[in-house]
Amino acid sequence: MPPRRETAELVLRKCMGFRPQETLLLVTDDVMRPVAAPFHDAALALGIETLLLTMPAGRKPGEEPPEAIARALESVDLALLITRESLSHTKARRDACRKFGVRIASLPGVDGDRLSRTVEIDYEAMRRHGEALCERFRSGKRVRLTTPAGTDLTFRIDGRMPLIDSGIFTFPGAFGNLPAGEIVLAPIEGSTNGVLVVDGSLDGVGLLSGPARLAFREGVLIACDHPKFEGLLAEAGLDGRQVGEFGIGINPSAEVVGNPVEDDKALGSVHLALGGNLSLGGRVNVPTHLAAVVRAPHLTVDEAEVPVELLLGRLGTAPPPVAEAPPAEPEPAPSAPVSTTVARSLLAGLDTYKQLFENANDPQYILDLESQVFCEANPAFERLTGYTREEILSGKVNAKNIIAQESVDTYERKVSHRRRITSERYTIKLICAGGEKKSVEVSVQRMVLAGREFVVGSLRDRTEHETMQKNLWDKIRDLGNANLRILALTEKIRSIPTVMPLILNAQDEQEILAKAAAMFTDRRGLACTDVTFYLHKDGFLEPIYTTRPKPPRRQDTAKDHRLVKIWRGDLPPSTDGIEVVLPLRAKDQTLGLAVALLDEKERSLLEGNESARKGYQDLLVTFAHMMGIILENRRLYDRVKMQSLVDQLTETYNRRYFDSRIRDEVRRALRYRRELSLVIADVDRFKEVNDTYGHPAGDVVLQEVAGALKKAVRAVDVVCRYGGDEFIMLLPETSCERAVEKAEHLRKMIRTSPLTTVGSGANGIRCTLSLGVASLLPTMAGEEDLLRAADEALYQAKRGGRDRVCVAPVEQGEA
Repeated sequence: MPPRRETAELVLRKCMGFRPQETLLLVTDDVMRPVAAPFHDAALALGIETLLLTMPAGRKPGEEPPEAIARALESVDLALLITRESLSHTKARRDACRKFGVRIASLPGVDGDRLSRTVEIDYEAMRRHGEALCERFRSGKRVRLTTPAGTDLTFRIDGRMPLIDSGIFTFPGAFGNLPAGEIVLAPIEGSTNGVLVVDGSLDGVGLLSGPARLAFREGVLIACDHPKFEGLLAEAGLDGRQVGEFGIGINPSAEVVGNPVEDDKALGSVHLALGGNLSLGGRVNVPTHLAAVVRAPHLTVDEAEVPVELLLGRLGTAPPPVAEAPPAEPEPAPSAPVSTTVARSLLAGLDTYKQLFENANDPQYILDLESQVFCEANPAFERLTGYTREEILSGKVNAKNIIAQESVDTYERKVSHRRRITSERYTIKLICAGGEKKSVEVSVQRMVLAGREFVVGSLRDRTEHETMQKNLWDKIRDLGNANLRILALTEKIRSIPTVMPLILNAQDEQEILAKAAAMFTDRRGLACTDVTFYLHKDGFLEPIYTTRPKPPRRQDTAKDHRLVKIWRGDLPPSTDGIEVVLPLRAKDQTLGLAVALLDEKERSLLEGNESARKGYQDLLVTFAHMMGIILENRRLYDRVKMQSLVDQLTETYNRRYFDSRIRDEVRRALRYRRELSLVIADVDRFKEVNDTYGHPAGDVVLQEVAGALKKAVRAVDVVCRYGGDEFIMLLPETSCERAVEKAEHLRKMIRTSPLTTVGSGANGIRCTLSLGVASLLPTMAGEEDLLRAADEALYQAKRGGRDRVCVAPVEQGEA
């Protein structure tokens, strides 16, 4: 259903803030053309020069549009992308915004009813809500997401800034989706771990009838139990399975209905998206973007809970302490052309004024205060800005669209109080016709002509003055740095013992590398331009952590690349030149390499001082060596920790780990009323196996039974060795019926398969399992009751003749 005409006009006026003489491009496809038609009609009625282009419907989000549309996007002032599949994460859209300043809104897959419901909202209240949420994440490092459905997910956000999709796109290069209303950020690549239980919707699937489970390890989706969504991910490749985005919906009128654009904005929901995130400041560059929406989220940032009231926008209406908000965007003034004519006619007879104005050395102009349209400009103004008199006086160029982004706040603040302060002097930056920015000093005076208010302004170009001032200060700073740098090297060498504990306190290998990278690139530290850490894994030097915008390629250690030769010891470490390559050594092995790019200015300061240069190189080598020792110690600690939780014979979890895990799972299941089942398996007549074939053969049988159990369970399930020949499986989010099916499958598989041929001839040892199944009941007080029920079911299976599955009673009082 197409949107209402009023909705289309609201989008153009309020959200896009169209200005007289601007050009609009409508991009649609053969599916969404009926939705785009009302926008075309509304734009023409408002007098906007409009172009409507139709393309074939895309197959997936993030697919690039045809080249002709990409070029058209670069040549307009604003654009609406009304297509079935989103063009938000395309290079064409990014280039149009960043390089050409086009204001763009994307409306993928919308319909009229949805758009009217979700666009006609209080944008200022939504912005305040988004700012309050962003404050919780701006200085955070670690986020944990849990839900009553069973989600338990963590990821890191160190240094990643949250962005607000506020729905207002009135400044050059602005972009967002409509309907709007979310805050988004890019989690640190490789940091996401845990399980996401999706009870809302999936991109490409729609609204879910039952929960879908997605398991993540080191930032990559490793398991998905929804076949259709898994099929979409298979097309995207490995990069498409990386976590690219985390978002929180803040639109009070949006709901989770199965439409990706609205679902992501629904108040009280969060979403995790897989695929590209370059536009959010991330590093994943892939033309796909698939989101999973979950309901009733519970969030903690660095162990501090985010109140549910804040997620729902109920913590009051006062905005957080931020910079002064700009005034509301004024509606286009239809009377601006009349005011322009009035001003010109009144000024035309003032010959003395006209000659002074035309021949002034300083750029001068007259501006209508209400519409911000230029009424007059002298030749010096044309020369400064590069715009022709025709462009300036036609309204195509007005005061708003020649202000540089960094000066927009200053400009809007000055406009808002112009009627109270009639004259003043201040400095802003302008965007000239060729895209060049110039710093100008503005002197303005308000006056009234024929009942209308105008501003007379004079400009003075400060670009050359600021350039000379900057060059002078740079020379003074460089001269001081040449001496200070030499002194600082001595202090840095002395400070190594005090700064290394910062790295020693890291929680994992990724945090070690992140903190080391910060020290490498800190101007007060080693002052490198960038650094990449390679670690040896499975025959490759993998770039595990880098500060470069584009991650470098991994290196095959079987080949003779220069980095590989340094890692093998065939070449010495590289400490001269711009690039420094340092081995990360620990004991008798080289774990990897640190490859840093030295700042040329820092390097030039060391030239001519051999003692300082040698000290700097020794500092780099010492730091890399200490990093290698720290990494090796961390790995040793992780191995020892894992060994304390894992049974050495079967490589399943041990009793100690199980006792801790079942306590947490039972509490969670009882609190949120979720299903939880337990299966205890015992190898029948295992003593006879040991007596007949010997204990080594019995050990192999236990190993193969454990392997079969681990293959049969999901990533979220837990398999433990509970006793000598007993295994236990903890199955979260699993009903009693499903647990019985799994137990019966295991019983048949073990019964029909010879487990080992050790000491048993050609036929192999054949074993059977007895299994007891129990599910958590509301009447149970805790994990002891659940264990007791499963244990009794196992003994019932043993007493009943073995090689069978027995189930504990599922209702109180049942036999």
